[in-house]
Amino acid sequence: MFIVNKVYQAKYIKDNSVFLSHLIPIKDFDNYLCKLRDEHKKAVHFVKATRMLNEYSQIIEYSSDDGEPKGSSGIPVLNVMRGNNLINSGIIVVRYFGGKLLGVGGLVRAYSAASLEVINKSTLIPFEKMQSVTIESTFNKIDLAKYLARKLDINYLKFDFMQNFVIIHIEANECKIEKFLHHFEAK
Repeated sequence: MFIVNKVYQAKYIKDNSVFLSHLIPIKDFDNYLCKLRDEHKKAVHFVKATRMLNEYSQIIEYSSDDGEPKGSSGIPVLNVMRGNNLINSGIIVVRYFGGKLLGVGGLVRAYSAASLEVINKSTLIPFEKMQSVTIESTFNKIDLAKYLARKLDINYLKFDFMQNFVIIHIEANECKIEKFLHHFEAK
């Protein structure tokens, strides 16, 4: 599975209709949709699809045709995301009508091509499921925790200071957590 860590854009034109596709990290999706609606007031459709992994490792999918004929746009965009194994991301395709009706088949091909165009211009990152661990420790192990986090490239490390001990919170992939715990508990 793959994710993106920033917004990517592409443009596809079919029979004078312009399709502006945007591949977006899921955390930014709703705000970006609002931004696009403000920027493209004359656009006819904002077709969208999302794929997310929930806390039970189930893939949750959503798509919307936004006024296009049923099944002609949202599902094709979603199918392109499925085919490219994208997760925790969404695609929004903004359509400006070019004066010619494309028909259901033409819309399917156009929205699929626009989605594929933005994916091809994107840098996809392999998805890693993150885990959270909480450890109670003595104060003298804080520097060791910081050192191990730097060495293992763990970006999330937080300390809660109690009266007689510290609570250390880390978040990383399973492999990094195991290495952290192995070295931390060995010292």
